[in-house]
Amino acid sequence: VPPERSRTTKTHSFQSTSKCSTTVLDLAGKLHGEIKRGFIRAEVTNAQDLIRFDTYNSAKEAGNIRVEGKEYIIQDGDVVLIKWKE
Repeated sequence: VPPERSRTTKTHSFQSTSKCSTTVLDLAGKLHGEIKRGFIRAEVTNAQDLIRFDTYNSAKEAGNIRVEGKEYIIQDGDVVLIKWKE
């Protein structure tokens, strides 16, 4: 959903400063407690792969976006889109 159509679409950038394993559910909690509680799934791709496409949707249509659950451990270079319900 484009940001102009959704009051909940936000972009955040994080850099890991340690070698600890962060799950997408942990990331959701860092963004907001409501996002963590309403977590549905995460859509994940590598940043370098995403750069090759014009849009997120074209990367998704090409099969470069994968769906992960709340236990997925975020890897270096991952781009994560968290789907959640309010």
